[in-house]
Amino acid sequence: MVYRRIAIFMAVCFFGLFIFVTVSLAETINDYKCNNDDEAAIVGVLKEYQRIINSYKWIDYLPLFTNDAMVQTEPGGKIITIKEYKDNVLDQNQAKFEKYGCEYIFHVPEKLTIQGDEAKVVIGRAFSTRKGNTNLSNLTVNFIKVNDTWKMKEVLHN
Repeated sequence: MVYRRIAIFMAVCFFGLFIFVTVSLAETINDYKCNNDDEAAIVGVLKEYQRIINSYKWIDYLPLFTNDAMVQTEPGGKIITIKEYKDNVLDQNQAKFEKYGCEYIFHVPEKLTIQGDEAKVVIGRAFSTRKGNTNLSNLTVNFIKVNDTWKMKEVLHN
């Protein structure tokens, strides 16, 4: 019985380590080679979003969004306005991330298309906790260029 528990514990630890190493070795958004100034600006917004999430000062990322932006709270979750998110969700989610010591990582964009003043990015993301739990998913982020500045208009979980 004791050996079985030890074996299960070791298997869980190995799996957690495998996921952590896999995520750590994946190319991140910092490795993305931009083809033009618009791509560089859009990737810059995503890098700043990632940096702010990891700083646990999420209120600071609100200027990265348009005033009428829509966000999906979680995979399969409701789509709400950025104002609703700020008023009802932001502090709770930030507190959870901070409590569990989450680190948020964007991977290299799978797709980045720009058409005039609109852009669409499909990007993988991962976040892991101090305990080694890792969550992987994809986001679709729609951007709009407002006064020569790219802002997030919609963030949806795929």
